[in-house]
Amino acid sequence: VTPEVELPNLEEIEIEKLKVNVTDAMVEESIETMRKQNAELETVQRPAQQSDVVTIGYVTSVLDAEGNVEKSHEEADANVDLELNELRIEIKDALIGRETGEKVSVTVKVEEDYSDKSIAGKEIRYDMAVKEIKEKKEPELNEAFFEKMLGEPVADEAAFHREVRKHLENRMMQESDTMAENMAIAKVSETAQVELPETLVRRQMEGTKKKDAEEAQKRFQKSMNDVLQASGMSPEEYEEKIKKQAEVVVLQYLVLDALASKFDISVEKSDFEEELAPLATAYKLSTDNLLRAVFKDQNRITEMGNRIRYRKTVKELLNRVRVKEVEKLSPAEEEKAE
Repeated sequence: VTPEVELPNLEEIEIEKLKVNVTDAMVEESIETMRKQNAELETVQRPAQQSDVVTIGYVTSVLDAEGNVEKSHEEADANVDLELNELRIEIKDALIGRETGEKVSVTVKVEEDYSDKSIAGKEIRYDMAVKEIKEKKEPELNEAFFEKMLGEPVADEAAFHREVRKHLENRMMQESDTMAENMAIAKVSETAQVELPETLVRRQMEGTKKKDAEEAQKRFQKSMNDVLQASGMSPEEYEEKIKKQAEVVVLQYLVLDALASKFDISVEKSDFEEELAPLATAYKLSTDNLLRAVFKDQNRITEMGNRIRYRKTVKELLNRVRVKEVEKLSPAEEEKAE
């Protein structure tokens, strides 16, 4: 039995929504990112520079408190992009200025709160041999590049800039809408009155546990218990964590279901046609034929119908609450948007 949900007065709820403002600098940065991502690598015979990609052979060794090798991993090769912000500064500094054939060692102190507790707080030594230095050759801003990036030809560079700006605006508007939706759902859920059914919470928890276990096996070839042990999280802490997550999911599901009933949201055939139109276009099929094929799969049609109902409910919710456009979200609203 679905529990009774007492919804708040939606007109009293205010959320923040980010204004979309695409600057010339953002357009230029986006174009430069495109060029970097599509750069070709050319082997060079000179010392490595900050913009290069360096191929190294390396051995990783974990050191004990006295600086002796506790354990080592077999030698492996890697392509190291010296431009990446995520690259440890010690490794970057050790490789910049090195030439092909040179060897270098660097020791890195692992953070105390590092997720892998077996090496947290310890020192790691990287013994590296430079095998190849590659320079990035960015593509020219020409018609071929414009068409490759946009999927269609444009008249000139000015037209390319306009299209890039349009794409940025569309993406930022989608992100702004998504954040506003998340905030609205979170605020309504916070103030709604409902008793969460333990069976639904437990079912959600079991689903999360199953997904986590599958992910642990797929990514690390380990059981969930092994992953928890490596991360330093106890089974009790993990249980409490997923319980809180499950309660949020169930609460928001019940609130959205109540809102859909309040708004008298229905899913029509035209909604399914609109949902399938992009897929039909991509595969050059008629929407009617695709719709008939989908309707033969009850699970798929139920899933799609729920997705459409959810989207229509959230859209109507944003029409009912007060929306304040801001340049930057307040810390509390930013947390709700995540």
